[in-house]
Amino acid sequence: MEDQTPPPDYSGSGISWVNNMTTEELSYAIAESRRVISRTGYTTVMDLMALGASGILVPTPGQPEQEYLAQRLKQQDRFILSSQEKFDLRFLTGQSLDDDRTFEPISHNLTEKAVIESGL
Repeated sequence: MEDQTPPPDYSGSGISWVNNMTTEELSYAIAESRRVISRTGYTTVMDLMALGASGILVPTPGQPEQEYLAQRLKQQDRFILSSQEKFDLRFLTGQSLDDDRTFEPISHNLTEKAVIESGL
């Protein structure tokens, strides 16, 4: 059953709340976003990194693999981490948007690394 909870009103904040998108819509939205707030599912994180996205990760409580992955990416200084219980949207978006670093899509990083290591 689909969640019928209406999204919070973020009028004028520049924040968009989205539950479900097609692959194409999701790729476009991530590529056009300054930062993304997301759960820490493996596929989601790989999509974010493949598109060079950064933002805030919120692991699903009771999912140790999500907690581990979020902690690891925080240690790499790639994402900001928040627990669901302590999630504070205003604080976290301010903290995230103040960070003006950008990240290359991971596939470009791997391609460049392979070219350098192969001597091509």
